[in-house]
Amino acid sequence: MTKVFIHERPNQDSSLVYRFLVRGFDCPFGYLLEGTVTAFSWPNYWEVNHQDKTAKLLGRSLEERNEQIHETLVAEREKGTFKLLKGWAGEVFAVYGPSKELVVSIERVAAPLFGIITYGVQMLAYQENLEGISIWIARRAKTKRTYPSMLDSTVGGSLPTGETPFECVVRESGEEASFSEGLVRGCAKACGTVNYVCRTDERRRGVGTVYTRSSIHL
Repeated sequence: MTKVFIHERPNQDSSLVYRFLVRGFDCPFGYLLEGTVTAFSWPNYWEVNHQDKTAKLLGRSLEERNEQIHETLVAEREKGTFKLLKGWAGEVFAVYGPSKELVVSIERVAAPLFGIITYGVQMLAYQENLEGISIWIARRAKTKRTYPSMLDSTVGGSLPTGETPFECVVRESGEEASFSEGLVRGCAKACGTVNYVCRTDERRRGVGTVYTRSSIHL
């Protein structure tokens, strides 16, 4: 089961951060940098309050909210406002509410703009030998959109809307390491989660400076 975390504000100057709110909910679902807020052209189904530092999505239903945020991002992609939207893949991330309900889904590449919590999986494969344990450390391709050529776990991937962490591990293992479904289902063991906040830099191509928040299933 996917754990849901509603984190507090990132540890930085509060005057530079806007809370991402949704009508009908009291808690923030993400945090936007001031530069991000000013770069957006906000349609009338958003309520942006520069005094309170909030950007509120006004849709009343899941379907309406999904449509509104999709239209907002498509408009910015077509204008070329944010370089990271060039990597649009049609894959969406879930944004959960405090009762684990699905509140809205956001295009994967746009998640850093809103500072939402994203969910993913990481798996490290190892083999016991006479000399000790060998660990499979992967290297990311030079063409990767994020962190190219850097070392990585054996298998890793983002958890899209509608997929469980274990099914994500099974799928990613086949795609990235050519592990059979039977091998993964029989041998993979859950070890917990790691939750973190990070600030991106030039190693994450096309993103610029944004704050990302993640919960990774191990």
